[in-house]
Amino acid sequence: MDVNLIPSGGTRRSLPLLLASAALLTSVSTFAFVIYVHHQGNSDQISIPEGAGTELLNYQWYDFSDLQTTVTKLVKDVSALQAKVASDETNTANTISAVEANMSKQIAAVEANTSQVQIEIDALRNGLPSWTLVMKLTGATTFGYSSSYWTNSATLNPLSPLDTPADAKYDAFNNQGVKHLKMCIGHPKNNCLSTTLAKTYGSCKELFAAGYIESSINTSQWMTAFGVTSGAYQNCPANKPGFNSFCPDGNYARWGYCNNCANQNCNSYPYDADGTVGIGLIGQTTGAQGAGWTGYFASGAGTCSASGGKTSRNIWLWVRS
Repeated sequence: MDVNLIPSGGTRRSLPLLLASAALLTSVSTFAFVIYVHHQGNSDQISIPEGAGTELLNYQWYDFSDLQTTVTKLVKDVSALQAKVASDETNTANTISAVEANMSKQIAAVEANTSQVQIEIDALRNGLPSWTLVMKLTGATTFGYSSSYWTNSATLNPLSPLDTPADAKYDAFNNQGVKHLKMCIGHPKNNCLSTTLAKTYGSCKELFAAGYIESSINTSQWMTAFGVTSGAYQNCPANKPGFNSFCPDGNYARWGYCNNCANQNCNSYPYDADGTVGIGLIGQTTGAQGAGWTGYFASGAGTCSASGGKTSRNIWLWVRS
C-alpha cells in the first residue's frame, strides 16, 4: 500500500505513522489502494480516490485528525468489501452449479429419449411392434404394492437413463395404451417375461387401479427368468396369478403370483399363502418390496422361514397397445 502526504503546497512527503497503519490494512486485505492525504485549512483528511475496487466504497472521506479512528474505519470498509466480493463469488459458484445440474438433467433426458427412439427404429427395421419403457424397479420399498405411484400420475426419476438400474416411473406410465406387457429381469431388453391382456387399457395407471385381473403364468418360465434356485420353493401352480393380486396372510403383487412355503402342500385362493414373486410386492412379515420374491417364497428345501429368503431383482417394465 502506497501512502503519501500531500500538503496544500503540492510537495509529497512520507508519513511514517500512517505507513505503519497502512501495513496493518495490507495484512487484512488483498486489495491495493493508494491513499492520499489532502491538507484543507486546518484539517487533514484522507480520501480513497478512484481506482481498483474504490467504487464499492463510494469515495468516502476519512477524518485524519484521529489516525486510529481513521484506520479502524478503513479496516471496516475493506472487510465489508471483501465480504461483498466473497458473497458475489459464492453466488456465482451457486449459479454455475445450478446451470451444470440443469445441463446434466437435459443430457440425461436426451439420452433417455435417444434410447427409446433407437428401440422404436430397431423395431421398425425388423418389422416388430414397438415397446415403450414405463417403469424400472429395484428391490427397494419405493414401488411396493401399496405405493401410490401405481395409481397416481406422479413420475419418479423421469430422466433416468434406460440402461441404469433404478427406481423410475416415466410419463408413459400415465398415457401409453396397454394390451401387451413384458418385464425384463436383470437386463433392459433381455431375459423377459410377457403377457397379453384380454382388453386394452388406456394406461398402466388405469390397469393397476382396476382391481384383480387374472392372467396365466408359466411358473417354470418365471422361476428361470427370476433365477430362483430349484428346490428352494414349492413347485405349485401359480396361486392368484395376474395383476393386482392379493392372497391370504398379507401377500400381494402388482404383477405376479403367490405360493406356499417349501415344506407345505400346494394351496389355491382363498386358502393359505406364504410368499409372492413379481413386481410391486408385499410379503408376509417381510413387508414392501419393488421386485423379486418375498421371504417365505423360496426359503429353502423343506423349510418355512422368512429369514434370508427375501431376494431383490432389477426389472424393466415395457408395454405396447
